[in-house]
Amino acid sequence: IILLLQDGDTALIVSARGGDYETVKLLLDNEADPNVQEWDNEHGTTALMAAINNKHHHVVELLLTKGADPNIMDNEGDIALIVSARGGDYETVKVLLDNGADPNIGQKFDCFNSPLIEATAKGYYQVVELLLTKGADPNFISE
Repeated sequence: IILLLQDGDTALIVSARGGDYETVKLLLDNEADPNVQEWDNEHGTTALMAAINNKHHHVVELLLTKGADPNIMDNEGDIALIVSARGGDYETVKVLLDNGADPNIGQKFDCFNSPLIEATAKGYYQVVELLLTKGADPNFISE
């Protein structure tokens, strides 16, 4: 199911943004693609990023268990793990890492920063510690 709304969103992205767990589950159970990106605006966000940006942890977990790719970059250069680390969201960082997010994703996409640098810059000690435990490269040089 890919129903595009007027501004390029899908029903899944709208439901994830709103934290509507039951509707997200229903859409996914009916073959909605969790990795479709918005197409008609500058963001190119996914349902996963929409849920992360609005702190809907239960929806983040559901999307990941249903195949959402945590390593997709949006059109603004953001990746789920970098956004979560920047916000100090320990719970989401952990869930992302436990579901295949690459702790060194910034290096692979030539990003300005890595999740580790983002968390360090804001003083999120627990997130920094978690990222290091999961293999984040402390020697990544930001651009």
